[in-house]
Amino acid sequence: MLQIFEGTADIDHTHTHCEFTGDVLKMPISTEMLGRQFNGQGQPIDHGPPVLAEDFLDIQVSKAHIPLLEYQIIIFVSGPTN
Repeated sequence: MLQIFEGTADIDHTHTHCEFTGDVLKMPISTEMLGRQFNGQGQPIDHGPPVLAEDFLDIQVSKAHIPLLEYQIIIFVSGPTN
């Protein structure tokens, strides 16, 4: 299976080949990205300068473990209760 992350209008399927490297999609990451706005491909959309990558990180990370929080519900009743 192949997933394409952009449009396919300019892809000539008769002269295009695909090579599977066994690696996963990685995105460039940098501390310069903090406070900036990016599209889904990591490209700046805030009219700021391009970001120089400090590292390339795997985007297929495991889900964050969020423990279930238990809430204590206390109901205060004021006024007459019939």
